[in-house]
Amino acid sequence: ITGFMVVAQALGLASIAQAALAGQASLLRSALEVPEDCHILCGILFGYGDPTHPANSFGTTRAAVEDVMEWR
Repeated sequence: ITGFMVVAQALGLASIAQAALAGQASLLRSALEVPEDCHILCGILFGYGDPTHPANSFGTTRAAVEDVMEWR
């Protein structure tokens, strides 16, 4: 998935992975004719981002590597 997202960014498109789409499997199966023996895990939404929208100013901090990793 990240490969598609990188290509989209290179082409000027924003993207976001949507794992919540799996919760709408029956709707997606019907619309996209996905067989019952296939699992829907996630999808990618594509579009043009708006960096000035307040929702896009949300940021998080990353934990220090030593807080989440144990080296042996």
